[in-house]
Amino acid sequence: MKQIWNTCIVIGHAGRTNKWRRTSSLAVLLAGLGAGIPEALAQPKAQMELHASVEAVAPGQEFQIAVRFRVAKDWHLYWANPGDVGLPPRVRWTAPPGFELSGLRFPAPKRHLGPASIRSNILEGDPILLVDVRAPSDLPTDQPLTFSAKADWLVCKSTCLRERQDAVLTLPTVASADSVRTAHADLFRRARAAMPRTQAAHLTIQAMSTNPTIKPGESFEIVLQLSIKSGMRIQSHTPTIPGLVGTDVFVERTPGLVIDAAIYPPPEERIDKNLGLVAEYGGRCLLRLPVTADTDLAPGPVRVGGVLKYQACDKKTGKCFRPESVEWSVELRVDKDADS
Repeated sequence: MKQIWNTCIVIGHAGRTNKWRRTSSLAVLLAGLGAGIPEALAQPKAQMELHASVEAVAPGQEFQIAVRFRVAKDWHLYWANPGDVGLPPRVRWTAPPGFELSGLRFPAPKRHLGPASIRSNILEGDPILLVDVRAPSDLPTDQPLTFSAKADWLVCKSTCLRERQDAVLTLPTVASADSVRTAHADLFRRARAAMPRTQAAHLTIQAMSTNPTIKPGESFEIVLQLSIKSGMRIQSHTPTIPGLVGTDVFVERTPGLVIDAAIYPPPEERIDKNLGLVAEYGGRCLLRLPVTADTDLAPGPVRVGGVLKYQACDKKTGKCFRPESVEWSVELRVDKDADS
């Protein structure tokens, strides 16, 4: 594995997009330049593997490739939108002719708070990214298939390392999909379970804009209306009970829009007989995302999306359910001649 060692922080996109944010911690980390690389950092802190969801590929078949990372303890990678700092993993593919590969699909992130209130979106442990693949209908079946990946990523702890790795996945071909068997079922089951859901179990989300049609340079808000099921409560953005997961909004990168951190409503506080003092949201609540459009934003449709992470508890029994991550999105239109 070829590695580029980086002792300075990488300034990324703040919970906003397309704007660089400088922090005082940059100067602190830059002070370490020239100090040399400690021996403990001489080994890779993340390694990548490729796995296919099938044992063989037939003409026209759809399957998935898992890009599995093994990240050293206490180190982390970054989500698709890293937040204030960081860079997401990148993979450049060389695939057989006629194959269609999607972009990387990321599992739900975790919020990481660093020095000077730096907020980043991270992946820890054993994250698995997924790629959807479709074979051409006229795929020749007389030779194996080779998928080559050139990947690079930033892995961080108290310092950040830029690492690179190449990997190859080879699969046989068969004439009929009827003879194809699945592979690595447990790995793909875990990977899909870590992806954000399209529907939540304990609430519904309606994403809307205060200005469905926007002009370049205009400021507006995206509002997430959460309708929480009767009898349920979700933890506020700042839970009072250690171990419970607070409500958090992650935003995908949207070129041409500067999206600031979410504004959360005041929580409802109460004494739960099992948990003690809790800070929650119930019924209907609104989360707001301030947005500013770039002055050179091109006319046309714009999609803004992201992930809502929350944990629900039953108000009557005090039982708390597993945290969930759910997708949300809203469609906007940019019109330079729109009325103010």
